[in-house]
Amino acid sequence: KVWSQGGQLIATLKGHTNSVLNANFSPDGNSIVTASNDNTAKVWSRSGELIATLKGHKGGVVNANFSHDSKTIITASWDKTAKVWSRSGELITTLKGHTEGINNANFSPDSKTIVTASWDKTAKVWSRSGELIATLKGHTKEVNSANFSPDGKTIVTASLDNTAKLWSSSGQEKATLKGHTQRVFNANFSPDSKRIVTASWDNTAKVWSRYGQEIATLKEHTGEVNNANFSPDGKSVLTASWDNTAKVWPLKEL
Repeated sequence: KVWSQGGQLIATLKGHTNSVLNANFSPDGNSIVTASNDNTAKVWSRSGELIATLKGHKGGVVNANFSHDSKTIITASWDKTAKVWSRSGELITTLKGHTEGINNANFSPDSKTIVTASWDKTAKVWSRSGELIATLKGHTKEVNSANFSPDGKTIVTASLDNTAKLWSSSGQEKATLKGHTQRVFNANFSPDSKRIVTASWDNTAKVWSRYGQEIATLKEHTGEVNNANFSPDGKSVLTASWDNTAKVWPLKEL
């Protein structure tokens, strides 16, 4: 569903035949992409009109994101592949190389590179045309998410091995973020690329420096923390938990 900021329903996106796992706007705000367990992704106008159905995956599509220039879409699937599509729905290339399902796929800020996170315990960096650039090896359990820093210089991966790791964009390991006692489900950079926030099933989130030093532990949730992210101005952190709440944390107090 598409909603106004005031909570008014704008449109219901109907067309998928199984659960919708992910939905994102294009950076230009004009389009939406949805990822579904029906093995497809769909592109919609912000008013709810179906533009294209991205067909080709042989397993559920877990994640779908636009490139930062809004021209291209990346989809991640349980079929062990990611696919790059034009905004109009044309398949550009298939990223093959993971040996287990892919949980997450994201473009770099310049839209030229892609990072994928997989249950095969690795992340991989690819060119937009589908060439494998690097395999990020070091986690001992499944990698749930992988994201570029806004400056494009660093990648953060979050793993079920209770750690997050920082890597150069070329694939060299830079630091391991150790401190969580349960799986790390998600990790994101601050807008200035200087801090990272991790969300963990140990009921906490943690804030770290870009060099891997722990800055703060956000302790108030009574259930697993699934997601954590910075506000666009970088002044707050938002956490979402299985305890039925979300919490906002001011960074000036950390």
